[in-house]
Amino acid sequence: MFFSKVLTAAVAAFFVAQAVAAPMPMPLRREVQRRELGSFDTISAYRRADINTIPAEEATMSKDGAIVPFINNGKRADEDVNTVPAEEATMSKDGAIVPFINNGKRADEDVNTVPAEEATMSKDGAIVPFINNGKRADEDVNTVPAEEATMSKDGAIVPFSNNVKRADEDVNTIPAEEATMSKDGAIVPFSNNVKRADDDVNTVPAELATMSKDGDIVPFANN
Repeated sequence: MFFSKVLTAAVAAFFVAQAVAAPMPMPLRREVQRRELGSFDTISAYRRADINTIPAEEATMSKDGAIVPFINNGKRADEDVNTVPAEEATMSKDGAIVPFINNGKRADEDVNTVPAEEATMSKDGAIVPFINNGKRADEDVNTVPAEEATMSKDGAIVPFSNNVKRADEDVNTIPAEEATMSKDGAIVPFSNNVKRADDDVNTVPAELATMSKDGDIVPFANN
């Protein structure tokens, strides 16, 4: 039983191998080849016709749908082209670029011919050296040395003088290290005639703690 099944399988395998090894009919072979993938070349229908073959350093333009070298048939008129050297000033005259000419230059009296280090002023529309004909009056000039105090007296600058000095009682004649107070409008040495009551004076040594008891300062006791 087992032998017959093995034999049947072997015969079936033999016929299958023969069928696979047999040459493929020509019509079937052509059909298979036709269905195989071709090369990856660009389809002619999608090829670009507008490829720029002009070198990159040359300018180009579009003409009739093609890329061609640049040609300027509508160039500017000759009078619009600046042929004057760059270091020279130019101006426009009758629509053309010409060297600069100042026909409307300033009048001679408007030109400053005074050296730069000298002061100038305007006189009758002209620039002239500075002259102060309306100088200040002598009494308006400060002739007092800078280190001295000054004041104005009758419209003039004079040395400072205090003719309205303070009253004698307003002057503090007490040495700076002593305390002072005001009494009857005068500056006098400080005196405390309204001294504190005896029970308001702390007679306890500073190193001892204190407390208030019945209005008096007494040593601290923790009752």
